[in-house]
Amino acid sequence: MMNFKNEWYGRIEDLEADIKDEGYDILESNREYITFEDPDSDEDTQYVAYLAGTESTIVVERIEEV
Repeated sequence: MMNFKNEWYGRIEDLEADIKDEGYDILESNREYITFEDPDSDEDTQYVAYLAGTESTIVVERIEEV
């Protein structure tokens, strides 16, 4: 899972769509990070995907469990 980690995106909406396609719920999203959770998990585990890139590209730099 989390196949979106090593992909490049032109729009944040495309990255959000890939996160949702993997079954996660997005809690917060901006140009610096996206917070999401697995609704099927028994635990209240949330993740933060920290974003990097340029003006025209976005990449997930790292993902941390919070």
